[in-house]
Amino acid sequence: MKKFMKLNKKNIVVGVLSVFLLATSCDSFDLDVNENPNSPKVAAPDLILANAISEGIALFADNLNNATHGLMRITTSYDTYDMDPNDWNGTWNLLYSGPLKDLRDLKIATEEVSPHYNGIAKILEAYYFSIMVDMWGDVPFDEAFQGDAEVQIKKPAYSDALTIYGDLITQIDEGIASLALPTPVDVGGDPIYGGDADSWTTFAKTLKLKLLLNMKEVDNGMISEIQALVTENDLIGSDAGDDFDEYFVFQFNQSIDPDDRHPWYIDAYGGEDNSFDYIGHQFMVEMLRDVDPRISYYLKRQTTNTLDPEDPTDKQTLPCSQRTDCTYGYLVLNPNIDELLDGNTPSNSVLAGYFGRDHGDPSGIPLDGALRTAPGVYPVGGLYDDEAETVGGNNGNGAGIFPGMTGFMTKFMVAEAILTAGATGDARAILETAIRESMVYVESVSLGLDEDTEAMDEAEIDAYVTASLADYDAATNPLNVVMKQAWFANFGNGFEMYNGYRRTGYPNDLQVSLQPVRGFPLRVPYTLDEINLNGANVPSTVFDVDPIFWDVD
Repeated sequence: MKKFMKLNKKNIVVGVLSVFLLATSCDSFDLDVNENPNSPKVAAPDLILANAISEGIALFADNLNNATHGLMRITTSYDTYDMDPNDWNGTWNLLYSGPLKDLRDLKIATEEVSPHYNGIAKILEAYYFSIMVDMWGDVPFDEAFQGDAEVQIKKPAYSDALTIYGDLITQIDEGIASLALPTPVDVGGDPIYGGDADSWTTFAKTLKLKLLLNMKEVDNGMISEIQALVTENDLIGSDAGDDFDEYFVFQFNQSIDPDDRHPWYIDAYGGEDNSFDYIGHQFMVEMLRDVDPRISYYLKRQTTNTLDPEDPTDKQTLPCSQRTDCTYGYLVLNPNIDELLDGNTPSNSVLAGYFGRDHGDPSGIPLDGALRTAPGVYPVGGLYDDEAETVGGNNGNGAGIFPGMTGFMTKFMVAEAILTAGATGDARAILETAIRESMVYVESVSLGLDEDTEAMDEAEIDAYVTASLADYDAATNPLNVVMKQAWFANFGNGFEMYNGYRRTGYPNDLQVSLQPVRGFPLRVPYTLDEINLNGANVPSTVFDVDPIFWDVD
């Protein structure tokens, strides 16, 4: 099922942007980056950077992020693979007119005057464009943002995706070099790292590792560079302990007007009833089966009552009400539930609250908002699941996070590099560290968002890790176990799940869509506005047939 675009320019400037607008340093300098004669010709770099980060991550964290979660069976967004060019108009248009344009202007304007602003702009632009390429393939890059230039380009050509990737890697290296130089003015307007050059450098190297991993199947030369980054070990999460300051994470806030809360929170908690998409049954069942300590942080139950399938009203509300071939269906009445949960079956009053959908279940959408399992305290700033309770009416605070790049994500990538690219290291030990780090981080974030949050049981963490390592030891291909654990840990960032799945083909046990309209999307379709306005330049691709250049499996 789809989740259609609802974004508008006014309410997507989110997070801490308003704070940075008020707290701009008096000694910041102005940049002549605006050629529109009807608008002011100067803008402070801290304001440009703050807007580029806040608006850009807000856009990526919303519908594209939910779509990738749906494709990866975490939610039901696009779980029948029915995509349409209309679906991405808002995201595409706002990215190009807002944060991408801001970063290109900031990058050009600071080239000679502020190496640290320049370095951050290059690195952040590389991050944003890498997601664009990973989702669409070829995109306007070299000729982008020239609509108001002296020599105007109203219909920019699309740059080759592989070439863009190469340019982004070069740009990352240039950004790192710029951050190593003295700077005449401290960086302001940075809600992620506070302008810290070392943190941005570490993020840049981690981002480069991700791009190199994507490229390794099409360019063997990337393998030596992957090894160099792994050996240097200046990556996010390379320091021991639970210091999360170097994580590339954006935190939303509690503001309602404008609504700066996590976009998933707005859907699930902001109305009278939960209107967020269903959570996928496979994800919920396997977390219950494995006694995953994160489940009470990720998911929030709303009900303890069991529906009656003999009641006509209840029957139409049941998951899989129009199918007979669901693996999971209505969990509390599934006759095979004890087998599916490997004996770790909770009471009916608990199980009834895990109310979602099988992947691709085409049953209608009844008025079941008060029954659906909602996203929890992590990462959206909702409620910790110590009991079933209604989420609607703005329960929780909404000041959740978008985990763009974390230490445990990095460790999963390093383990993959060891298993697939010949990098040196102990993939099994790194897997264990990644799982434990995920647990600590989820708990830490959640304790700060909901005062009712309880600490995890250390014995449950140990048992979960022991079982996961046993799976690793018994696996025909241990990479499958690594990617499955990344699937659980990366909740909140669907891009990393979707990329990893396309890059490796793992995890290989995800539920097949029950009623697909098209094949599994290998990319998202180009937008209708682009097709109508720039049609001659828009590549002729079919989203479920033509893979991204690095997806060669």
